[in-house]
Amino acid sequence: MNIHPRFNTRQFSTMSFEEIDIGSFSTAKATPLPPLKEQYICFSEFADTVRIVTPHQILKPQADREWPTDPVSLLELTLDGFPSAKLKKHVRKFVPCEFRRKMWLILSGGDRMMQKYPSYYLDQSAKVQHVGVPPSFGNPYDTEIFPLTKEGHDCRDRVLRVIAVSQPNITYCPLLAVTVSMLLCFMGEEESFFVILGLFESEKLEHSRPGVIAERNTLGDLTYNKARAVWKALYQIAYSVDPEASLNSLYPLFENWEAWIFQCLFFWALVRILDCYFVEGPKIFYRIGVSIVILFHKYVLKPGNKDLVNLKEELRHFASHLPVSDTELLDTGFNIPNLSRSLIQKFYKRHVLLNLSRISSNPDQIVIPAPKPDKASKIIATEEDWFNLWQWLPERFQICAPQKIFESEIHGYNLTRLYEVLEDTEPFILLIKTVKKEVFGAYCSVSLTNRFKEGELHFFGTGETFLFSFCFSPPKKFPWVGLHQSKGVTDMFLAGNDSYIVVGGGDGGFGIYLDHELNNGSTTTCSTFNNSPLCPTPNGEFTCTAVEVYGFSDEDV
Repeated sequence: MNIHPRFNTRQFSTMSFEEIDIGSFSTAKATPLPPLKEQYICFSEFADTVRIVTPHQILKPQADREWPTDPVSLLELTLDGFPSAKLKKHVRKFVPCEFRRKMWLILSGGDRMMQKYPSYYLDQSAKVQHVGVPPSFGNPYDTEIFPLTKEGHDCRDRVLRVIAVSQPNITYCPLLAVTVSMLLCFMGEEESFFVILGLFESEKLEHSRPGVIAERNTLGDLTYNKARAVWKALYQIAYSVDPEASLNSLYPLFENWEAWIFQCLFFWALVRILDCYFVEGPKIFYRIGVSIVILFHKYVLKPGNKDLVNLKEELRHFASHLPVSDTELLDTGFNIPNLSRSLIQKFYKRHVLLNLSRISSNPDQIVIPAPKPDKASKIIATEEDWFNLWQWLPERFQICAPQKIFESEIHGYNLTRLYEVLEDTEPFILLIKTVKKEVFGAYCSVSLTNRFKEGELHFFGTGETFLFSFCFSPPKKFPWVGLHQSKGVTDMFLAGNDSYIVVGGGDGGFGIYLDHELNNGSTTTCSTFNNSPLCPTPNGEFTCTAVEVYGFSDEDV
């Protein structure tokens, strides 16, 4: 028999399923939980155990592990205020098989709801015509790969139909069918239904379209934030394949990252991830998503690797054939520093607002405010101008509060000092105010440390760099021309030495030129941005009264 890649174990040995005492769980109503002494009770009657290759250590009795001798009491204490950190520690390490069903029921709230509404599932099921294709809830995944018997697949369809009838407000939940499939491997039909209701109630299972899209985009933000070297390596590969690629062009790589977990990983890795999910919530999915990208970088990614033409497919293939154990995969995710729930929520909420503004019939009704800077700017004085500037930024930075890094009145009118203060700061916003009170500047996507190169003037940067000016009505943004055309494109974004700094070049012009005293400068049309001069002075020459640079704190980016 062919076994789907998800159900092999690669680094594990196998055992005979004759050694496993399969428990028989009722599908009509909840049954008494099996006593803990029945050490090898693991799967429900719906699990097709022939398709699951199980390592020896998965079915070891809990007494052989570093697990509390009375895990049920541990859960009960947890629910009564026992420090959750202790439970999380044990769950991250391993959950004994005989304990999994009980733990999922309690932590989801499913057992509480089942006791409160003992006949609810049967009553709702009686209203359903259990024929035809079940509701999809926007499911894009292959549910046939899950190790369920034919009765198990039919059972999943019944649960989905009952959810559609009993929860009419829930019409879109792409992870619903795959989650029910995994639940049915370990518990009964009614139990699986109530676990799902508990996950909906606790908001652990996203069921809004803007929210689902936000989850997909959030992983890209987290990868940029927590694995910057990996993000840069991905961009180098993308750029080597397509010279017009920008940093924003990497976001489609993460459009369906949840498939890496629910469609690609081997069975027991997914089981252990779900164990953590019931304790920690969706944060574990983000940890695993970023860890897959980190491991992809470690084992596959190489600059200039021309074989990686389709990074999206390569990532999915890598997730299906991980060269590491489930423990190493999980540990990689757990070791990502400061990947906090608040950071995830910050990225997530911003993407929800952006998605709502796109799908709203009247987008003008939705206003996405610009974060306030940590220190007031002496150049941009109005909230309206901050709002305009923030709408021009790449989406992943629109949730970030601006942090003033350099101010000429404090740090001095000196280019060398500006280089020293900025160091490896990226990205950053350069603001200039002239003696005629003209305000303009640039968004620069990479740090100025890239300027070091012997010989002639060296341009560097990416296509996210842009110029802007508040001298026009309305204010104008001048993006890289390569975003809209493919031929005759100039990519002279940034350059600098001890004598001057330049943003934008080509055809003999500089978008912004500043001298070493941050005093005199000029602005002309350049082919990189095809911009108008940013201020209307003769010959584009100007004298500065203030220069400021804003970046983003490490917590934000």
